[in-house]
Amino acid sequence: QVAELPESAQLGRKLARSGRHKEALAELSKAIDRDACREPETLYTASLAAACVKDHETCVRFGKLALEARPKSLHALSTTAIALARLKRHDEAIPLLQRAVDRRPFDPTGHRNLGMCYFHSGSLARSLGALLRSLDLQRKDPKTVRLIKKVLAGFKTAEEARRAVEQEVKKAHPALNAPTLEILESLMAEREGAG
Repeated sequence: QVAELPESAQLGRKLARSGRHKEALAELSKAIDRDACREPETLYTASLAAACVKDHETCVRFGKLALEARPKSLHALSTTAIALARLKRHDEAIPLLQRAVDRRPFDPTGHRNLGMCYFHSGSLARSLGALLRSLDLQRKDPKTVRLIKKVLAGFKTAEEARRAVEQEVKKAHPALNAPTLEILESLMAEREGAG
């Protein structure tokens, strides 16, 4: 199948494998834009090369094409969603991250990324739910603990934060582990002490 690919796609994929992402992106862009290559692996490789050189707009463009070709591709979902988040297009990233989390429910990073996007889109309760699941999967992760602290501080009052915590703990399925609840209680005590 690789032999049927345009020469630019073959060269671009080879360059990407060797870590030469800028050159790979140039060749893969030719394959996609000039030669109309729509082979899923080439599209995803172009998206990933764009992400590696921090060209997030191009990453999203090629990532969306990769998802058209292979809608269930976990790698394309995640790469495209992260690029959208970096562009501060959180509302567009959320459904992609949700699909990724649905495909890999035990991935703490996926839940944390989803929680961050919910936070930036103003959905504090949903953010809290996703971050709690992330913490439950990867206990004591300092990034997730800091994010939960930030979310709790985002509620207008400690009482409002407490209600949201209680609601999210009830909704959690499967139930949250005891160590996660202890960390959460400690963070809530800090929040209530802050006012």
